[in-house]
Amino acid sequence: MSFRSRHPPLLLTGWRGIWFFRSPVHNHADSHAVIKVLHGKIKAYYFTSLYDAQPIGPPANLEKGDITWIDPKNYQVHMLSNESGSLIPLLRSPFLRRKTK
Repeated sequence: MSFRSRHPPLLLTGWRGIWFFRSPVHNHADSHAVIKVLHGKIKAYYFTSLYDAQPIGPPANLEKGDITWIDPKNYQVHMLSNESGSLIPLLRSPFLRRKTK
């Protein structure tokens, strides 16, 4: 479904309902985004860089209603993991980048 609005769009993303589905370690190239867990639980792992992939700390355990975010200086390199075995719906903003001149 698509529509036009003067407000930024939100995207509904479903994470597979299979045991231990996770994204690769990745980044979003200096983007801004907000992610909200609508149902279930998901883990967010944050890393120093793509090259050495050293964890910044323990994973964030996100549950229904929790919100996480990224910006150019925080949490760019990350991995999300669905360890529940059920479908996890996430509501997120698009990954927005600041325009350069």
